[in-house]
Amino acid sequence: MNKKFDVALGVEKKPKPIVLVLGIQLLAFVVSFFLTSIREYGGFGYFEHELLVQDVIAQSIGAVFVFPLLHVAIASFCKSKRNKVSRRNIFLGWAVAVFGLQMFGVAQLVVSQ
Repeated sequence: MNKKFDVALGVEKKPKPIVLVLGIQLLAFVVSFFLTSIREYGGFGYFEHELLVQDVIAQSIGAVFVFPLLHVAIASFCKSKRNKVSRRNIFLGWAVAVFGLQMFGVAQLVVSQ
């Protein structure tokens, strides 16, 4: 019996497909990359300014990948959170949160202009 059940609903918990989680992570990274480059540097020639590209990549990776890894590490202290369902949900939640915050930033840029 390696299956997880939701006690309240009596329903089996299934992990989100890894392709869905990774796809949303990638989408959040791309959106974060472009919006950070526009917001912080006003847009630039990506092939002409390698150091700026590295800086924007570092900022985007921090939001999309490092924070969820810290969250998973902290959540792993609880025995009930040491499974792939909760880990995928954490990564999915952070990706959706980053994407939503970036879209909020776009709305602010559009309104302010």
